[in-house]
Parts: sequence; C-alpha cells; structure tokens
Amino acid sequence: MSWNKNAFSYLTWVLYSFMAGVILIAVGAVLCTEAGLAAYWGIALAVLYGIIVCAAVFKFRALAPVLTSFSAEKRGILILVEAILVTALLFAGLFARVQGIGNAELSSEYYEAAKVVTGQRIPQIVHGASYLYIKLLHEVFVLLGNHIVNGIWVQIILQMTALLLLFFVMRKLAGAIAATVTFGFFMYAPYMIRNSLVLSPGMLYFLIFMIAVSLITWKFERKPEPALFFLAGILAAFCCYLDITGILLLVFAAGVIFCRRGEEVERGRKLASFLLCLTGAGVGFPVFLFLDAMLSGKAFRGVAGAWFALYAPEGFRLPVTFGPAGTSPEVWVLAGALTFGIFSFWCHRREERISSGVTALYFVMAAGCFGIFAEEQQSFFFTYVLLVLLAGVGVAQCLRTENAPEASEEAAVQSSLEDDLVIEELTDSEVESSVPEEAEEREGISAENETKEDALQREKALKEELKKESAEHKVQFLENPLPVPKKHVKRVMDYPLRSAPEDDFDFAVAEEDDFDI
Repeated sequence: MSWNKNAFSYLTWVLYSFMAGVILIAVGAVLCTEAGLAAYWGIALAVLYGIIVCAAVFKFRALAPVLTSFSAEKRGILILVEAILVTALLFAGLFARVQGIGNAELSSEYYEAAKVVTGQRIPQIVHGASYLYIKLLHEVFVLLGNHIVNGIWVQIILQMTALLLLFFVMRKLAGAIAATVTFGFFMYAPYMIRNSLVLSPGMLYFLIFMIAVSLITWKFERKPEPALFFLAGILAAFCCYLDITGILLLVFAAGVIFCRRGEEVERGRKLASFLLCLTGAGVGFPVFLFLDAMLSGKAFRGVAGAWFALYAPEGFRLPVTFGPAGTSPEVWVLAGALTFGIFSFWCHRREERISSGVTALYFVMAAGCFGIFAEEQQSFFFTYVLLVLLAGVGVAQCLRTENAPEASEEAAVQSSLEDDLVIEELTDSEVESSVPEEAEEREGISAENETKEDALQREKALKEELKKESAEHKVQFLENPLPVPKKHVKRVMDYPLRSAPEDDFDFAVAEEDDFDI
C-alpha cells in the first residue's frame, strides 16, 4: 500500500527524519558516555552512521533490479524459503517465551479479580478491554483451575496470534521483506517477550485490534463499496469503546481509502468514503455504550460519563526519557533500522509508504503527552509497534523497484484490449453455444415449460443481440492516410512485336571524320 507523494508526504518525511535522528543521537550519546567520551560525540557518531546507511541504501538500490528479476524467476522457491523462515521464527519466539515462564510474576491484580472463588463476582470496570480480559481469564480458570501459569499461557497465545495476523497484513500491504523483518524482530524483542509474561489486557486488545485491521485489509482489497466503509467505522467504534487507541483504526482506514490504486478514483469520492467511515464510527460508538449500559443495568449517561472521564486529558507531560535503558541491543537495532527510512523515502519519485504510519505514531505520542490513555493500556506499546513497522517498511523500500499501481493499470488496459479482441473474434458457433446460458439467466424460464418454437425464437433474438453487442465493441481501425505503392497488375500484350531485318543502329563513319580539335 503506497500513496502519491505530495506536500503532506514531505511533511511526514520531515517528522520521521526528526524522530529517527533524535533516537539515533540519543543512542549514540549513551554509547559514547558508556565508552568514557563526552555525550556530544554521539552527534558525530550518528552522522557517521547516517553516511554509512545512505551509501548502503543507494548500493541496495543499484542491486534492486537484479534482485527483482531473480525473485520473479525463483518465486516458488522464495515463497518456500519464506514459509520455512517464518515457521522457524515462530517456534523460536514461542520457545523464548516458554523459557521465560519461570521468571514471570506469580501475582497480579487481574489474577485476583478473575480467579474462581465462591461468592466472588467479576467487578464492573469502565475500561472495556480490561473487563473482557478478566472475563476471559475467569473462563480459563473455570476450565483449567486457578493457576496463574494458565493465564500466562493465555497471554502467550494472544500475542503470538496477533503477531501472525500482523505478519499477513504487513505482507499484503508492504511486501514479504517488510513483513519478515518486523516479524523476526517481534519474535526476539525482549520488550515483547516481557509483555507476553505479564497478565494485562494489552495482548487481548492487540489481538482484537489486529482482527479489525485484517478485516479492513481483506474487505478493501476487493472493489470497495459504501457498506464496507460504514463497516470499517463500526469496527473502529468497537475498538474505541474497548480503548481509545481504537482511533488508530480510523487513521488506518483513511490510509487505505487514499492510497494509490490501479484505477483512478476521484478525490471527492475518496472524501465521501472517509466521511461514510466516520459516520459508521459516530453511529456505532453510542450503540456500544448503550449495550454496555443495558447489560450492566446502569444509566446510559453514567456509562458515557465514566468513559469520557477515564480518557480526560491530564495536562501536558513528556513521558519519554532517555537513560540507561536506551543501551539495550534492542534499541540499537531499532534505531539503526529506522535510519534506513530517511533515505529510502527518496528511492521512489512518485510514491511513498510512511505517511499513514508516521501520522498514527505522532497521534499516539501527542495523546500520550496529554495523558489521555488509560492506565490499563499505556501508549508506549503502540508507539513501539509503530516504530518497528516503520523500520521494516524503510528497510524494504531499499529493495523495491516495481510500481504496483502502474503495473495494475497496465494489466487492466491489456485486459481491456484482450476483451475487445475476444469480442471481435467471436464466431457464430460461440454465440450459439452461449445462447442457452444467456436465455436461462435473462429470461429465467425453464426449458421444460416452453415450446420448441419459443426457444428457437428466443435463441435467434439473443443471437442477434450478441452480434449487435460484438459489433459495437469491435475495434475500429483508422484508414491509413499515407500514400502507398499501387499494386502491380500483370499484363500480357495481345499484338506481335516484330523488327525489320534492315534495322541497324550502327552508322558507318569515314576515316577522315575526326571530332578531335
């Protein structure tokens, strides 16, 4: 999924470059401090690394056509290698999480709220994702017993399933390279492993969010219809009801609506589609609040007031700080990969792939600065996920050469021309063979209830109609306006041609005749 480059694209690139540069300089400063150098040497280290990455990007860009042709020739083998690699990464990530179960915390407030105890009921919680998570844990404990390890296994399964969905979405929207890079990073990232070993509603909400993203991606891949835009708004409303980060679904839907497509879509139609998506969200959100009020036995005004109070801004603050935590190899790899996106943006003149992700990232960071996120679902998780996704897209952009929208346009034009040629070359036998099927579809009359004469008349009428349609779609070639050589006509003389025997073109010349002067 890509977008045409415009003024907004260059603005998002500036914001992305600023963010990636700040992270890189901060990591460099920490590394220099640990090495006994002054912190300002981190700027020089970041500039040096940026120069190296720039050279590497343009080197990859030079090799991209060769890699593209190779991938086209060995497509089946590469798909098999990709499947094997992703499977290996999946099992390796699962093994890393299972190994960490022994170090997991054995107490949690969610465990205490969800465990099966006589006379204990599940508490009413304003945060929708937390309430669903406690319900899920309670059902698991009913089936398997009050063991916190069972809850940790639930966390691992939720996270692994969500990451698999994320892999397929990334593969559909950004390609196999970006999907594989991000999936491998998530499998081994210590931050993601720690999140899978702590009982919290974050992984359940992450899975629900990815299910909604997958549905939107799958539906919008086909020909978009107004009902699909309205459905995307309803999905966003449901995720917003569970947690306010569901607004990111609207950002994603906007990115899908305004992306480059094989067919040209008017800007006004795109705006109308996005307004329909917003309408679906505006209609669906009060409905979910009303269902909550009806099921909990509370007043609608009280439920709505509690939701808005939960996400009320708390004042401006900077939740992100740099310190010893920034020295982990996880952050080094992430900062290094983000740098690729600064230069890979310029590898394509007409399209880019970071606008939607950068917009969502800055929205999450700005909302986190104003403290509108709930304590149960902090903003750092989605900030981290979006940074990893942008890093994967930036790396993949270095190796991408084909322009999918333009290729699809050419394929559509070629398909249209082929359809015209097929119509032009339609024979009478093909028309006659297609008449019975057309008769059943258009008239809907059973062959058993009609006479033979009626069937013949209808077939004859349909045959004439198909011939008329083929004549209308027939390609009309222009007459050649240039002069062409006339066709040679063979002629045979019908009279004899005889020569007189005295005909002699040699004239006798006297010896004294001399024309030399």
